[in-house]
Amino acid sequence: MSAFKYWDTSTGSWAVDTGTLNIQVGPNAANLPLTASVPVL
Repeated sequence: MSAFKYWDTSTGSWAVDTGTLNIQVGPNAANLPLTASVPVL
């Protein structure tokens, strides 16, 4: 899941946290009508 990688400054490399990622989409932060849970292994 390279789309969910972030730069870990403590290790100096790319990292991915495992678990369930909740994604919310909408026109603004107060209105997020679309949601999905994505398992990250």
